[in-house]
Amino acid sequence: VNDGVLGDSPPQELAAFDEYEIDASTTTGTTTRWDNAVGATPRMSYAELGSNDAKCLTYTSAPLDEALTVVGHPIVTLHVTAEAGDADFVVLLEEVHADGFVEYVSEGVLRASNRQLMDAPYDNLGLPWQRCAESDGVPLPAGAPTALLLDLQPLANEFDAGSRIRV
Repeated sequence: VNDGVLGDSPPQELAAFDEYEIDASTTTGTTTRWDNAVGATPRMSYAELGSNDAKCLTYTSAPLDEALTVVGHPIVTLHVTAEAGDADFVVLLEEVHADGFVEYVSEGVLRASNRQLMDAPYDNLGLPWQRCAESDGVPLPAGAPTALLLDLQPLANEFDAGSRIRV
C-alpha cells in the first residue's frame, strides 16, 4: 500500500499525510503471542511478514551502516485522522534483513478511544500509560489529527548492519 520513509526527522511538509483503507485480511499468523497466551500453540513464532506488510501502511529506514542494538520500550507516536469515531491501531516493529526477509521484533496495540494518558498507579518508568477503562473512552474527533502514543513490547534486539528498520 505504501512504503514510506522512516527517518530521524519529521516530514518537512506541514500537510504531509498518508491515506490507508483498512484491510481486514492482514495478519501476523496463528502462532503468535496472541494465540500462545492461552496455550493454543506449542511454541510462539511469527511468519515472514513481507506479504503482510504489502497490505499495510509501512515506513522503512535506509540500510543500517552498522549493527544497532535496541533495548527497552520503543515508543511510537502516531498522528491520525479517521472517518470512524474509533479504531484499533497495531504497530509492528520489524527488521528487514539485507536478503529481504521481514522479521517481527516487537509490537504495540491501542484502541484510539483509549488514548487518554494518565498517571499509572505504580512506577511504570515514565512510559505512556492508558488505563483503558470504558469510562475513559473518548471518540476520535471528526477530521482532526489526534496523537496516539503506543508503548511497544519491551525488547533487546540487535539489528544487523545492512538491515532496515520498519514500522
